[in-house]
Parts: sequence; C-alpha cells; structure tokens
Amino acid sequence: MPMTDDPFAHLLEKGNEMWAEVMVSLPAPTAPVGSLDDLALKLVFGGLWSRPGLSIRDRRLINLTLLAVLGRDDITPFHVRAALESGDVDAAQLEELGVQLAFYTGWPVATSFLLLARREVQKLADEAAEVDASEEEVGGPDGAPG
Repeated sequence: MPMTDDPFAHLLEKGNEMWAEVMVSLPAPTAPVGSLDDLALKLVFGGLWSRPGLSIRDRRLINLTLLAVLGRDDITPFHVRAALESGDVDAAQLEELGVQLAFYTGWPVATSFLLLARREVQKLADEAAEVDASEEEVGGPDGAPG
C-alpha cells in the first residue's frame, strides 16, 4: 500500500545534499515514498549523517569498521570508494584501519576488509590512469597540445 502522506519529506533536500557529500560519485537513489531507499536517503543521510557531534570522516571510519566487522562485503566497496573519492581517507589510512581491525576483531575480518579496500584503491588508480591516457591523446586536460 503506497504512502500518501510523507512525514519525512522535509528531510529529502538535506538527504540529497548529504548523500552527494558522503557517497560522492554514487548516484542517490530515487524510489517511491516509504520504500527502504527513500527512508535511507531521508533518515540516514538527511538525519543521521547530518547530525553535529561527529565529522563526516569520523562517521566514515565508524561505518567502515562496522561494515568490516559485520562482514558486509557487498556494501563495503561502495563506502571505501566514497571515502577515497572524498579525500577523507587515503590508502595508507585504510591499511592502518585494517591493522586496528586485526587486533580488535581478528585477522579474518581485517584481511577481508583489506582485500576489498585494496581492490577499490586499485580500481580508482586504474580509472585515473585511463583518464590521464585519454587526456594525453587529446593533448592535455584542456584539449590543447601539451
């Protein structure tokens, strides 16, 4: 049964803004009112991620830790990529998070997390190399000969 009155409509704009800041290149979901995606956008991003008290970077590190501990290998790559793309976390800091995880949650959790994180670091490096190569073919980032 579709919802006709949306008690969380006031959080949509903030949710979209925060989604763009947190998830960077991943497009925001567009979904029917009351669906899980709609509620996540409004309540999680428009509400939780927008709260004062912790920085977005702090929340990212908490999220990455929890996703690793929960073994959420399906969702972790999206958050690793967003953390890297935002500049909040770099590859060395992801490695250090893996070390911290190893001692507090165990080597299997840390190893799984680091395999995923390293894969995302490599994907971003490969994508950057492809962009650089295509810019060289065209003649530079502005299209003018080097």
